[in-house]
Amino acid sequence: MKKIIRTGRYLIIVLCLLISAACGNKDENPDNAEGSVTEISNQQANDQFIANQTKKQLIKWEAVTGVKAVQLDKELLVALEIRQRNKFQLEPLSKKATKALEKKFPGMDVTVTTDQKALLELGKLEDQFKNGKLDETKLEKQFKKIKQIDQDVY
Repeated sequence: MKKIIRTGRYLIIVLCLLISAACGNKDENPDNAEGSVTEISNQQANDQFIANQTKKQLIKWEAVTGVKAVQLDKELLVALEIRQRNKFQLEPLSKKATKALEKKFPGMDVTVTTDQKALLELGKLEDQFKNGKLDETKLEKQFKKIKQIDQDVY
């Protein structure tokens, strides 16, 4: 009888240790604790300074896990990746981001979207721009295409 009780105690201790070890890892994204932000090189003819500033500002928001942004002249196109628990607040978050960016960058035509397709396309556009595989005409064409995706959604 004592042997069964002793074995039960060991089993409880081992289970407690396993549970506490499994619950201890709270970091969802250990590589980048602030979220996913890729800065675009500004060595191109089209300077992406405002797009990079936008990413740094919006990634600090609790509901945002990723930001993609590209600037074309006086237009700024931003795609937000939102945490799962905030999915019912997509429109208010988009409006809040638009107001904040229009206030910070007056004179810019700001478009903010939370659409996943626009986020993926904008990510591809950023990669092409960063790698230098994109000239001004292709950038304008892709920019308008992504903006049209956003307008089709809303």
